[in-house]
Amino acid sequence: MRSTREIVEVSPAIALALLTALRASDTPSEVIEDESFRISLPRRLGLNEVVDKQMRRYTEISDRRGTISADEFASLLGLIDRRPDAGAIFAAAGRSLGEARFSRPGTVDRARARLTPAGLKRRRLLRSMIEVARALQPGSSITSVSDAGVDGIEIREPPLAAATAAGAGCALLTGALEICVARLGGDLYGIDHPRCIARGDDHCRWTARRVVPSV
Repeated sequence: MRSTREIVEVSPAIALALLTALRASDTPSEVIEDESFRISLPRRLGLNEVVDKQMRRYTEISDRRGTISADEFASLLGLIDRRPDAGAIFAAAGRSLGEARFSRPGTVDRARARLTPAGLKRRRLLRSMIEVARALQPGSSITSVSDAGVDGIEIREPPLAAATAAGAGCALLTGALEICVARLGGDLYGIDHPRCIARGDDHCRWTARRVVPSV
């Protein structure tokens, strides 16, 4: 069992992914008349020019390899958390961050993965899950767990769960871990979030679930 505590520094890439998901959610899928669009625009926060300005700012900070403050990040979480589609936005941002971190395996990579011993594959997957959690849950205590052959991570006082109602922010990490296990574990792995402080547990837990192929 291994645990780690990180300094609270938030990558602007996380904030940028959240605003990108917010803008995508608020972009109409159908063509609407100019008048209808002007009426609906105030309700479409993601299309607001202030959001666009913030996205450019986060891109510039990222280019300088800078960070944003914990307070600013908490304010962004609160802004999104007030929306009825908060969980979907957090999940979309998490999957986007996961896609950026883990490339799709090619033919050679898939062949190599088939030859990798199961134990080594599990250790690599767990190590990657911890690294993703460190990046997306700054300031939290992260512990690896292995119970009855099920590998996962536990997080005490996770800021994403504590800062959002009903733990919607946990969907950010869940989305990223979905990509992590899909890329490193292959099609036979999925991700579960069986414990959450928002549901009354004293910690959050994510586990890599082995999927039984359908016959």
